[in-house]
Order: sequence, then C-alpha cells, then structure tokens
Amino acid sequence: EEVVDPDNNIKESNETNNTSRILIDLATKPASNDNFTNATLIPGLTAGLFGANVQATKETGEPFHYSDAGGSSVWYKWTAPSTMNVTITTEGSLFDTVLAVYRGTAVNALTFVTNNDDVSSSNNSSRVTFSATNGTTYRIAVDGFGSNPAYSGTFQLNFNPALNDNFASAIVLTGNSGTTSGSNRGAGKQGGEPKHAGVTGGKSIWYNWTAPTTGPFVFDTLGSSFDTLLGIYTGNNVNGLTTVASDDDSGGAGTSGATLNATSGVTYRIAVDGKAGANGIVNLNWLGPGLPTIAAQPLATNNFTGSSVGFRVVAVSSSPLTYRWMFQGSNLTDNAVVSGSTNANLLLTGISTNNQGTYTVRISNSSGSITSAPANLIVLDSSRAVFVEELEGDMGGVLNVPIQMQALGNEHALNFSLLFNPDILSHPRITNSPVGATISVFTNSVSAGQFGVTLMLPTNQIVAPGTPEWARVLFDVVTGLPEGTTTQIGFGDVPITRAVSATNGATLTALFAAGQVTLHSIPTVETGTRLPDKRYQLLLNGIIGRNYCIEASSNLTAWVPINTNQIGTNGALLFIDNQATNIANRFYRAWLLP
Repeated sequence: EEVVDPDNNIKESNETNNTSRILIDLATKPASNDNFTNATLIPGLTAGLFGANVQATKETGEPFHYSDAGGSSVWYKWTAPSTMNVTITTEGSLFDTVLAVYRGTAVNALTFVTNNDDVSSSNNSSRVTFSATNGTTYRIAVDGFGSNPAYSGTFQLNFNPALNDNFASAIVLTGNSGTTSGSNRGAGKQGGEPKHAGVTGGKSIWYNWTAPTTGPFVFDTLGSSFDTLLGIYTGNNVNGLTTVASDDDSGGAGTSGATLNATSGVTYRIAVDGKAGANGIVNLNWLGPGLPTIAAQPLATNNFTGSSVGFRVVAVSSSPLTYRWMFQGSNLTDNAVVSGSTNANLLLTGISTNNQGTYTVRISNSSGSITSAPANLIVLDSSRAVFVEELEGDMGGVLNVPIQMQALGNEHALNFSLLFNPDILSHPRITNSPVGATISVFTNSVSAGQFGVTLMLPTNQIVAPGTPEWARVLFDVVTGLPEGTTTQIGFGDVPITRAVSATNGATLTALFAAGQVTLHSIPTVETGTRLPDKRYQLLLNGIIGRNYCIEASSNLTAWVPINTNQIGTNGALLFIDNQATNIANRFYRAWLLP
C-alpha cells in the first residue's frame, strides 16, 4: 500500500483518494552455483556445506540426475588429492533430494559416475559412494526429486562425513588462523575417549594442529548446525589425553568457543562432538596471535563549535587489545574536552576550532601495533551551516541523506546542488520536506554527479532556530564494491547555486559542509533450516565484529526485535529462533547497528 501526500500538505478537493495498493512479488534469487560453470569448489578431504536450490534451474543439455527430470539443480566440483573412496550425502536436508556425480567439462557432455535418489524408503535424503582417482575433477549435482516442479529448499551436503571419526584419522590443520568444515554424521565414539567439556556426546570427529607460534589462539564452532562440544588436548592416544581447553556453549546458539594458550611446535588434538549425540555440519574456526585487524575504521565527521563528536573503531584480535588515540600524530590524554583516549570510542565535548584536524588510533596486542586510517574533524564555526552528516549505507540498497541546517531563525529558502560519485550513487530523489517547503529539483546534470534542489517555505514563513532537516535525498547504491568503500556527498553550484535566503530574498551568510558515506555489504542469510524440535536456525553473513539486530514478523508489516549479536571472526552469525516452534510462517530481517 502506497500513500501519496500522507500529511495532506497539498491542498485538494478530495483528500481521501491518495492511496493505491501495489502487488509486490518477494522473489528469491537462485544460488550462485545454479549453473554448471559456476560450480562451488569443495576443498580438502572432507567438508560440510549448507546450500539451497530455491529458484534454481536446469540448463540445456543437462542430464537427468536420476530417473526423473528434476529441474532445480545446483553444482559443486572437487578434485581428488589421492586415489580414495568417497561418500557424499544430503542428510539433514529439508526436501527430497537427488544426488549425482560426473566427470567432464561441459554440462551437455558429462560422463556418469554414480547417482542416488533416496537412502531408503523412509529416508528421502541421498547418498552416493564411488572410488575417486588421484587428480580427477568430479562434478556433483544436487537436485530436487520430481519435475512439476522439482522439490526445492535448503539442504546440507556432507562430503566424506565422519572421515575423521577416529583419533588416528584426524584431519591435519595448519596456520595461524583458518576455517574448516566437516560433518559428524555417522561418527561414533571410541573406547577410552573422554567426555568433551565434561558433557556426554557420542559423535566426535578429530583434528590435529601444530602451533606455529606461542600465544593465545581462539577456537570456536560458530556456523555449525547443531549443539557442539569442543575439546582440545595433548597426547598421542585417545585414552591418554591431557585436557588443555574445552567448552560447551560459550559460542552462542549451542556453539562452542575456547582460548588455547599454545606453545610453538606442540601438536594439539581437537575434538568436535555433538551434545547428547547431535550431528550435522561442523564449522571449526581458529584465530591466533597476530597484528589486530580493523573491521570498521573511524569516520570523518563535522559539527559545530561547542558540540560533541565521537570517533569509533572496531578491531579484531585473539589477544587483549589496547588503544591510543592521536590528534595530528600526537597522543591524546583525557581532559575536559577529551574522554576515551585509551578506549575503542573517543568522545570530544565542547569542541572548538582548536580540535579541527586529523584523528587516528593506534591498536596494539601482544604481537604489535597497527594504526587506523585518518578521520578528519571539521569544526563549523559559522553560526549558520547547511551540512550532510557522516552516514553508513548498504551496497545494493537505498541511501538516505538528510539535508540539515543549523538555523538562526530567519531562514526562508535554501538552494543547493549535491555533488556525488555517479559510479557509486544514482537516481537521486527527494521524498518530502519536513519543514514544509515547496520542492523543485533539477536533474539535467545527474549523469555528471550533480543534483540541484530549491526549497522555499510559504510566503513570509521562516524556520525556528535549531537544526531542522530541510529535505531527505535518496540514492540507489551500486553493488560489488569492496567492503567499507567510502564516498563523499558535497555541495556545489551546478546546476543550482548554493544559497540560504531570508523572506525578502536577501542572501544570508552560511557554511556548506560535505559528509562522508561508508558503504557495507548487505547482510545475507546463507541458510534457513527448521530444526527437528521445530525451532528455526539462520546463518547470517555480515561484517566481522559488528553487531546486527535480527527482527521477526508474521506479516512483513509489524517487526519485533528478537536478537542482537555480533558477527564472529569467520564473518558469520548462527542464530536459532527458540520462539518459532509453534509458528508456521515467520519472516526475518537483519539490521547493521551503529
């Protein structure tokens, strides 16, 4: 439903006919591996992957993956690192799958290896086994059974599940940091194996990792599909291990996390188990000592003399961090104006032109220090100013740009031209004027990054003193930019000369101040899964170290916040909605918090 002129600012003979209803089709895009040429690479000897074939299609010349046509296939590829037996299953999927394996480089010229529809008459997930040849690349198709239409939904692909079931068959991990996936479906527990984190499990898989350096390493199972247990040990036999770290639920949503104070050269044995025998996709992540990384840089800003401004940095590290803010390269200390000089957030109170300049922050841990990108502060010492605040926006979304004025109370009209990068922002338009001004726009220079606007209050009317918003300009934002891309929105004189005017037309002195926009990738929900106990599980990808608010709705109109959490070091947040057990239909969305 769309309402034009909801506040009836435009006088009409009939104020009740401003509403129209528009049918909106909320479609889902097909997966990126819908086509054979975009097959997702499966690395290593074993993996556990979430996938979806919703809106997927079948290509010309693509074979039947079983005895029926199917029609919603997605593709994977894997190259055998040695000659070995391979097992692939879709156990844990939410629909009737079909699984097939081929050799070949074109979808219409494939050599069949094996396929399967149902594991059994009571289990409509799929399972295949085959003997792989060293160096050969295999193409794996996951489709839905049937063709009118084919079944579709989210699925789990278990590649060589429980390959590392036994202690002696542990998968070797290397490096200071990394992520690996697997599956504990079909795994068991060996005689003499300890209870991991002191809790009864029953389906453990094993990894070996030799510490490349001495220091604290964080291990977690964020992104796993079930309630995990984590145990880290030293020792050479499963019945003679020494516990060095363990955890049950501190990762959130049933996942585990523990800090290991590692010694360089020591080999650690890592077990991931399922609480009370739970099983599914395993994600194991580790992050070791090293220089901190910055997930969110401090942003440039501007504000008026006497006001307060803040700078914020988000850093990621496996060891404790210290902060030191600097102004023009010199260390800051807390005083009447400055607070938080040794924190992640710096606050300046009662600013003056003496505080104008460049701010950076030095972030240190046990491995050393890094310095943030510079953030510039402009102090607006004019009593009247038109400005754009520092903003954050979503790539592929709509950017809202408030045009504000520090007004003295005698302003009647405002003219300006917004300057922007047309390769990043496009289709500028104004929704309304909160101060009730008549709006005129000039779009003849939009392709060159110039958008002209005039705003005029009714005859003899002026605004009250303060900081009113005169207009809100919307832009469409392109996709595909690097995370954290910044762009400026400034003021110019083409196609409209910038000016603030009084009721008699006289030009009033005013400062026009530009603002910086930082763009982020829109958070994406990689998978959504109804768990056996009817709870609903979401895997959200977003910006490392940033907080997101997850909201739920039953009608796409009324949204209720149900969780606020931070994206982990692997760029993912696994969330389980415990309220969904008695709800048939529920919608979700996620917001990046400041």
